[in-house]
Amino acid sequence: MTNQPLAPAGEGPEQRLLARLCAAGLIRVSGEPVTVEGIDWQRFLALARNHRVVPVVWRNLAKHPGIAIPPEIMRELRQGHEQNALSAMRATAHLIKIVDALGAAKIPALPLKGVCLAALYFGDIAARHTGDIDILVAPAHLARANSVMRELGYFRVSNQTRVVMHEPFDENMYFRLHSMFVSPDGVVIELHFQLHFNPAVLPLDASQIIGLGTNVQLGKASLPVMPTPLQFVFLATHGARHEWERLQWIYDVAVLADRASEEEIRQWLTTAAEHRLTNPVIQALILAERVFGLTLPAEVSRLYRNSLRIRYMVRRAEQAMLRGPTNIPHEPEPTFKLGRRLYRMCVTSRPAYLWHEFRNGFGALVSRVVKPRAALT
Repeated sequence: MTNQPLAPAGEGPEQRLLARLCAAGLIRVSGEPVTVEGIDWQRFLALARNHRVVPVVWRNLAKHPGIAIPPEIMRELRQGHEQNALSAMRATAHLIKIVDALGAAKIPALPLKGVCLAALYFGDIAARHTGDIDILVAPAHLARANSVMRELGYFRVSNQTRVVMHEPFDENMYFRLHSMFVSPDGVVIELHFQLHFNPAVLPLDASQIIGLGTNVQLGKASLPVMPTPLQFVFLATHGARHEWERLQWIYDVAVLADRASEEEIRQWLTTAAEHRLTNPVIQALILAERVFGLTLPAEVSRLYRNSLRIRYMVRRAEQAMLRGPTNIPHEPEPTFKLGRRLYRMCVTSRPAYLWHEFRNGFGALVSRVVKPRAALT
C-alpha cells in the first residue's frame, strides 16, 4: 500500500507544493494531484532554495507536466539545477584529490554525506544539493591531515568567521568538531575529527567505519562510505541536532527509507538501539511519513506512540519546519535556550551525552549572567 504526503498542520500552500514535488521522487508514495491555486511563486522559490531542494524539485517536475509554473520560476529552477550540477562536479574532483592525498599519507579518511550520499542513494551526484565537503579523520591524525590540506593548496579558515587563519591556528576547540579549509576556487572543506558536536553521539573514528567495508564509485574512484544502517543513524542524529529545519535533511532519510525493505528498516532500528539513538531515528522516520507519506513498519508507529520524548521531538521539529531555515548558524554557538536544551536532552539517555549537554547549557547560562555584569562594571 502507498501513502500520500501529509502536510503538518499550519503549512501554507507553498510548503505543501514543495513537499509533494519532493515526494514525487519516492517510489512507494502515490502521486497526489497537485494544485497551484493560491501559490505565491516567489515564496515557493525562496522556500526551495532555503530548504536546499531545488535539484529535487526540478527533476520531479517532469512527473507533473501539467503544473502551470510561471516561466520565470521555471528558469530560476533550471539555473539552480545547472549550477548545482557544476558544484557537484567541482566538489567530486576536490573530494577524490583530498582522499587520495590523505591515503598516500596513510591517513584513513571517510567522506560524509555530500556527493557520495547523492551517488549512492540518489543515483546521480547532481540530484542532491551540493554544499561543503565533509571528511572524517581520526583525532590522532588531525594534525597531519591539516598539514596535507595545506600542502595541497587549501587555505585554513576560522570556523566562526571563515577568515583565513595563520599559524599556529589557535581557535576555541570546545564548540566545534572540525578544521575548515577553502580551495582557491571557493569550495569549503570541513575536516572532521568527530561526527557530532556532542562527542557521545556515534563516537566512531574513520578507521572503524572504513573497516566495515562499504564503498561508492565516483567515476574511476572508489571511496569509502558508511554502511546504510549506520548512514541512516548518522543522518537522523544530524537532522535531530538541527531540529530538522531543512526539508533536504528529511528528504535524505525519506530516500533511504523509501528504497529499503521493512527488514532493512528493522536493522536500522537495531543499529540505533546499539548506539542508544532510537529516539532520533524514530523521529526521522515519523517526519518522513508525515511530510512525504512514506509507509513504515508497524513497530515504528508503536515506538513513537509509546514515547513521550519522541512525540515531543516530532512536535518541535514540525514547528521548526514551519518556521523555516531562516537563520541556521554554521556553528551552533553556546547559548542557553530552555526549549532547545530540553529538546536535546531527549535525543539519548547516555550519561556522557547528558553530561556534555548539561555542561554546555550551564556554561552558556553562566556567560549570559556574567557578561552583562562585566559590561556594567
